[in-house]
This record gives sequence, C-alpha cells and structure tokens, in this order.
Amino acid sequence: MRCLVLTMAFVLGLAVPVPAEEVYVVYGGFVTGNEYRSFTAVKRAAYVMGWVDGVFVSVFFGAPDHTRAGTPLAALSRCISNMTNVQLDAIFMKWLGEHPER
Repeated sequence: MRCLVLTMAFVLGLAVPVPAEEVYVVYGGFVTGNEYRSFTAVKRAAYVMGWVDGVFVSVFFGAPDHTRAGTPLAALSRCISNMTNVQLDAIFMKWLGEHPER
C-alpha cells in the first residue's frame, strides 16, 4: 500500500504544468543511429516502443497535446495509430539507411 501511495505521488508530481517560455537544452541522446542499427530486432522493437511512449508522455513536460488538431504530435498520432513496433522499426531502419550521415 505504501508503495502504491508513493507511486501515485510521483505520477501526480509529473502532471505539473511547465511554462512555455522556459528554455530546454536537448542533448545528443542515449543512442546514435549507428548504435540503433546494430541492435537486435527485438532490442530495436523495444526501443521504438520506449520512443513512442516518451514522445506521448512529453505533454507532461509542456509539449503540445497530441489530441489537439494541428499539432505535430496529433499528426504523428494519426500516422502511427495502427502501426506495430516492428513496422515503426522498419521505418526507422529505412530512414537511417538512407541517411547514414545522421
């Protein structure tokens, strides 16, 4: 029960609005495109699921809501709504193969 209360407190703490005028630094990330391409298919599929989850959780940190029409996340949401993680991995792999400089 104590664990549930602590978890709920943590989750509710994430729901605090963030002012839009703050400046955020986006660092290089955890994985490069070449590292991603070297992963096994299972690891890539799991990474894609985490990426999608991260994108849609970003609303808690001030990103536009993906349910509001006209936002980039709304377009992404419509685009991937019926895709599997394996399909998204194929798209990532195709793009990375076509843009090795990235």
